[in-house]
Order: sequence, then structure tokens, then C-alpha cells
Amino acid sequence: MTENIYDYRALTTAINAIETVPSLILDVVFKSKNQNFATNLDIDVETNGVAKRLAPFVAPMQGGKIVKALGYTTKTVKFPRIRVKKQLSAKDILGMREVGNSIYVGEAGTIDAMKNSKIAREQSHLKNLITRRVEWMAAQALKGKIAYTSDDLAFEIDFGMQANHKPTLAGNLAWGGESCDIVSNIRTYKNLILQATNLTADTALIGTVALDKLLADTKVQKLLDNRNVAAGNIDIFGKNYVGRLCGVDIYECAEQYLDDEGASHSMIDENAFVLLSSQAKFAQEFGLIEDLDAQVGLEFFSKMWNEKDPSTAWLLAESNPLPVVYQPDAVVYATVV
Repeated sequence: MTENIYDYRALTTAINAIETVPSLILDVVFKSKNQNFATNLDIDVETNGVAKRLAPFVAPMQGGKIVKALGYTTKTVKFPRIRVKKQLSAKDILGMREVGNSIYVGEAGTIDAMKNSKIAREQSHLKNLITRRVEWMAAQALKGKIAYTSDDLAFEIDFGMQANHKPTLAGNLAWGGESCDIVSNIRTYKNLILQATNLTADTALIGTVALDKLLADTKVQKLLDNRNVAAGNIDIFGKNYVGRLCGVDIYECAEQYLDDEGASHSMIDENAFVLLSSQAKFAQEFGLIEDLDAQVGLEFFSKMWNEKDPSTAWLLAESNPLPVVYQPDAVVYATVV
């Protein structure tokens, strides 16, 4: 490693080593991470039908029969680019004491340590901002597409989720209604995934309102095993684990985010029940970061530079992430309330 701790190599190494806040959707669903040394990604999305076919029989001494290749469609997309920076004054870096420390630091070594600590905290903040955006992208991907629009940028990445994998319950059939049957709904969604992919649905993310309706249902209360229920408890990874029902591990997603206008929204719709198979392929893909200082094949890139007058520094972080649903037929995003 270079001796200059403010060199982009050292800062990039440091930001990739920083731990971020727990991210339920990324941690539970998009656990796999892949680095791509390109600015575009070819997404091979598996199509329906292949999983239902049977192998043919052949007569004695007969050669093997040709079967159809696995079905998939390929989409080429450009990696979304996230690049954020902040300006730090000399006072921000040199004069901001940490809790419990004297502002009169005295020794040069202590000053350097405080500068390094301050920059590390600022890097952590930038990384958390990016990670929360990736978490938002993952939540959108589970709906079948990632779409973003701002004043100067618009893009859409569609994974091709079929309409019957995005059901909506209405009236008395909605959870909490007089005619609702939550267990039957979950079994129907599980069978939909099984028939499309031959995979068993075993994981669910549930919105806060949908969870209230589920826990209040008398039929569900009889089925839930108290040993498998931890409503309101958070495990060591920060995942809000509710319990196991119909062979499905259910996690409450109460995460919120602020949009560009400052309005608060739920990462997973509060009325949603998102069922999926953990055996399906979900991944966080990362693209090549291109900067005049370097080309970086890592999840995060960071650099810092100074301005002479006024004496300020700029700290920057970049990532080119894309959460991908490779098997959209392995997901059901149901609006149940």
C-alpha cells in the first residue's frame, strides 16, 4: 500500500473495508456479489417452461435424444453509476474534536490520528448513502424492474417479471378481510413459483401493515409455532425475523428511505408480501469504475483532493452497482392489504 494515506489507492482500500449498516434485502436475498470488469452487463434471464419438461426414454442400443437448450433471454444494460462527494473545510478536518477528546490535541501524532478518524467517518457516511441506494434498487428489482427519473437522468432496467407474479388481493379477500385465507394465499404463491421454476419458495419479506394482518389472523395464530416466532426481536445481523409459516422464513421489512423531495417511503411496500426461493439466482453485480485517476475493479472507489484557497478538501466515493433478479419466476410480489 502507498505510504500516502490520502492517495486514492489507500482511500479505496479503506472504504471497501468499512462495514456498513445492516441492509435486510441485500443481506437476505442478494447475498452473492460479482465484480465485472466492464461498464455494461449481459443479463441472462431464465424463461418459463424448461423446468417442466421430462427427459425422454430411448430404446436399447439407441443413441441419446436431443433436448432443447435451457431457455433464457439476454439483456445488455449499462451499470448505474453512483458518485457522491462532500466538501470538508480545514476546520472540519482539523478543528472538530471527537467525543471525550480535548480540542487542544498538542502532539502531531494525535492530530494526524484525528484527521484520519474524521476522514474515515466521512467515508463511512458516503458508503452508507450508496448502500442505502443499492438497497432501494434491490427492493425495486423484486418488483420486476428498476426505474429512476430525475431532472438530468432517467433509466429503466426490466427483468421481465410476469403479471401473474404480481397479484393484488382486494375487498374481503385481502388480508384482514372476512373471506381472507392467508395460508391458502401463501400456498398458492409457493405453487406458482414451484410450477414455474421447480424451486421451493422458502423466504419472504413482509411489509409492516401486512405483518399486522398476518399476526392478527386466527388461523395463522394456530399454525405458528411459538419456538419459531420472534416478533419484534432483531437478530445479530439486524434482520427482523418474524417466524416460519408454511415452510417459509418470514422477515419484516420496516426500512424507510427519503426520496429526492424528502418524502419518506417504505423499502418494501407496507401492504406487500414478497415470496421467493433462496435457491434462485440473485446477485449484486458491480461494474468497472472509470476515473481519470484510475480504473478500479472493486465495489467502491474513493479519492480526495485539496483546494488551496480557501483551504478545503473534497472527499469522493463511487460505486457502479446493479442488483439482478436472474430468475424473476422465482419471485411473487403480492399486494395483500
